[in-house]
Amino acid sequence: MAGNKIEILPNEIRLTLGVQDILVLENLDDVPQIFGPTLMMPGQSFRLPFAVASSYQFACTAHASGQMIVIVEPYPATPWARLRWRVRELLKPRRLRQDPGERLTYGTMRLTGGRLPT
Repeated sequence: MAGNKIEILPNEIRLTLGVQDILVLENLDDVPQIFGPTLMMPGQSFRLPFAVASSYQFACTAHASGQMIVIVEPYPATPWARLRWRVRELLKPRRLRQDPGERLTYGTMRLTGGRLPT
């Protein structure tokens, strides 16, 4: 990425265990990108599964700041908590909401949140 550094991806990605357990990154750029310990060549993709709810910080060359945070939230434990979670997701602006399996493309990277196979 020559020239000025610009933000390509959001600074923060939110996933929910049991709904979006896996983050898939695809390098659509014509230069290699680094995400965490992984070097992704142009056209390569990287699948990162999550099994524990927590906040994860990764080095990311697609960010001007050089880092990205992935927040993995626990699956809502009770039916009422699940209902609140679903309503909150529906009320988010469309550009912030991601359905399981939906791909979001940001400049030279594509993100997918999905479920781990059971």
